[in-house]
Amino acid sequence: MAREGGRDAPNPFIDHLGLEIVEATQGVCRARLPVGGHLFNRYRVAHGGALFTMVDGTMSEALLSLLGAGDDCRTIENKINYVRPVGGGAVTCEARVLHCGRTTAVVEATIMQHDKVVAVAQGSYAVQRDG
Repeated sequence: MAREGGRDAPNPFIDHLGLEIVEATQGVCRARLPVGGHLFNRYRVAHGGALFTMVDGTMSEALLSLLGAGDDCRTIENKINYVRPVGGGAVTCEARVLHCGRTTAVVEATIMQHDKVVAVAQGSYAVQRDG
């Protein structure tokens, strides 16, 4: 069964979270996520899964900014360290491509709130080149 999608397809989960890509160019991406009650866990702080989704989406967009129009990427593995809890308000994420090879890439990301690091992550991605 063929999969629909690709880099220009809608991303309903990212849209549902409210993740906004602010800028993505030359292997760097900056994103913003408003954190409110719908993203809280039972302890009234941002659910780790929301922050994890933020870093994965931001890292993917950083990588895509280096690839050609017909190229794409898929997550192989991601690791995140949560440094401090996130209450309400917005968080920002900056992702930077550390290595982009022919078939794989490594990307890092940092999430900040009020000038404090709240999480750091690193991921590896499969690079799919068109032709």
